[in-house]
Amino acid sequence: GPMKLKFSKRIIRRIMTPSFFVFIFLIGVVGSLAFGLSEIINNLAFAPILSMAIISLMLGWILANSRIPAWLAALLLTVIGSISVIVWVGNLLIPANNLFRVVVFWILGNLQQQQEIIQNIAPLQLAASEITFAIRKLILDLQEWSRSLVSDNPEPIITATLLVWGLAVWIVSAWAGWMQKRRANVILSLIPTSLLLIAAMGYTWADIAPMILLLFCLFMLLVLTWLNKLENHWVKAKIDYPVDARIDSLVWAISITFILLTTAYFIPRISVRKMVETIQEITSPQAEQAQPFMESLGIRSSKPSIGRFGPLLTGGLPRAHLIGSGPELSEKVVMTIQITGGLP
Repeated sequence: GPMKLKFSKRIIRRIMTPSFFVFIFLIGVVGSLAFGLSEIINNLAFAPILSMAIISLMLGWILANSRIPAWLAALLLTVIGSISVIVWVGNLLIPANNLFRVVVFWILGNLQQQQEIIQNIAPLQLAASEITFAIRKLILDLQEWSRSLVSDNPEPIITATLLVWGLAVWIVSAWAGWMQKRRANVILSLIPTSLLLIAAMGYTWADIAPMILLLFCLFMLLVLTWLNKLENHWVKAKIDYPVDARIDSLVWAISITFILLTTAYFIPRISVRKMVETIQEITSPQAEQAQPFMESLGIRSSKPSIGRFGPLLTGGLPRAHLIGSGPELSEKVVMTIQITGGLP
């Protein structure tokens, strides 16, 4: 009833804060990066790299919201990110889970003094061998990739590719979350993400659709950050302002940003020459019919000039032909033919 409605409204008001919308648009930024990289990099799936980026973004956001020093946050993000990427690339999640369960079960058996569990270490050895084999395979792949870099023909190794790009996405996502929450600086927070996506897409000449999404989120983050600073200033100065000002500003910002980015996306794909040629083909019969009337009004149609060499480019066969040989050939002896003996 009414109580549930009031409770839901309170929850919505607490959740739908400016920080919530900022975080959503940051997810859009790292999502555009993940989508763009998954489209141009072999064996890089969209869902895993997006999950990695969102987790990194969230950790950077949480650590920035705490009172932890910057150097300690950087150390924690580096360690957690390295472990997470290695577990993802090496498919270590299932072996690590099995090892964790076996170790916990064995520790509980020791605490309860159960001799059967204490003496039976075969499950522990099996789980340890699984994770050891996976880690060894990962190390061998990295060694092979490092040796191929020195050779003349480097070969792509899936493990190394996923490891490098996974760490890169983790770092730029954590930086975006940390810098935006701690400094509220959109430009500084999104420079690494933008440069990574621009460099990858510029090298491959890929479609710019992910960049459009990134720019849209960038503009919206700029607007939200500006509105948050204004509202904080108004609150501190005890200035009354309409509550709907934020919604109206966001609606106008979304509309203007959408129009600008749509125009920027489609204008390079529009050929003015083709448009003019199409219009000329459509209006050519009507123009020929109207030519006498237009000439009676003193209007003369002229074709576009192609310069002084225009007459030379006119198609067709030459109208002047030379019949017979020229006079210079008639005066010159070209060859002499003689028949000597041997005739009957």
